[in-house]
Amino acid sequence: SFESLVPAISKVNVTKILIMQAIGLKFRTPLKIFNNYGIIKFFTGRKGRIRLIQGFDKIKSKDNLLLEGYSFVEVGDYITDSPKTDGDRLGYLMASGSFKSDVKTYFNKVFNEIKFEYE
Repeated sequence: SFESLVPAISKVNVTKILIMQAIGLKFRTPLKIFNNYGIIKFFTGRKGRIRLIQGFDKIKSKDNLLLEGYSFVEVGDYITDSPKTDGDRLGYLMASGSFKSDVKTYFNKVFNEIKFEYE
């Protein structure tokens, strides 16, 4: 899920550190922070019934690029209104890797293949 973006970029498990801190356990601050790159975008929609969802099958990590995405809706779902809150999104796509240009190029290629069509 998209909670994995920070650990994918920084190699730091922030959730684990926060839990350890909350229960009073000692933890080590990472000595090295990785300078990876990450992108996350959410799909928004409009009012209407979802007729087709395509492109999520194109989501595959490759080489040193992590790519992840998910549709929050299914074919046949009725979207009642234009998005007004974070919960009104149709899905997301995220990517991370060591080189900004590689991450951006691959992310945009896959992002543009994902479509939500309405009746």
